[in-house]
Amino acid sequence: GNLHEMSSTLLDLVSVNCFHNGVPKYYQHILSVFESVRSFSHVAEFASLALQALDAEAWAEHDPEYTSMRTDLLSRLFHASLKTCQFDQAYSALTRYQDLALQRSALSSLITNILALSGPGAAGIKQILRFPTALVPNIASHIDEILVSLARKQNSFTSWTDIDNNEVDASSADYNRILQAYRIARNDYRGAAEIAYRNVQRLRKARDAPSSVLVRKHRREAEAASIPED
Repeated sequence: GNLHEMSSTLLDLVSVNCFHNGVPKYYQHILSVFESVRSFSHVAEFASLALQALDAEAWAEHDPEYTSMRTDLLSRLFHASLKTCQFDQAYSALTRYQDLALQRSALSSLITNILALSGPGAAGIKQILRFPTALVPNIASHIDEILVSLARKQNSFTSWTDIDNNEVDASSADYNRILQAYRIARNDYRGAAEIAYRNVQRLRKARDAPSSVLVRKHRREAEAASIPED
């Protein structure tokens, strides 16, 4: 039946060859099959099994293919975990990267995805604060830098005058508040105060320039009036 067909697919000549070349490569081939059909939960499962098998083989660290294979497996584990919203598993995978540039890129993807899916509530920042960042050098600082970058991008597209006129998507995360909460949780009160101060400055700027709000309001009213009725 279906089980026999699946076994035939997985245990083809290539699979058998991979099995003879070692258990990690065998699992790597199986996860590639699941990856091709976008079954990401199985991709993560077999990537984890392959990594366990790789770490269990004493000769592996001296094999020239070890580093490249380990990097490949961790990368595929990370992306499969991200696809299935297994954020703790994704974080665990990226902390094992040896390439620090890849690690920072993966961390940025993880933080961005968490906050995008969490929306305006506190779920996103709570998830981020649950990560054991103290166990990995510089990870906590990298998260701060990522949040700073997200806040700057958001500020470049919005302003307090937009907020006053209900032109901001209420379903999106407020990265300034998230950054402030993250710094408070890390006892970085000076950094949190800097965010609060910038927000006050933006509010004052919007208050002291009401003419721009009126101009845009009148423009919208004029445009609405110019639309012919059916």
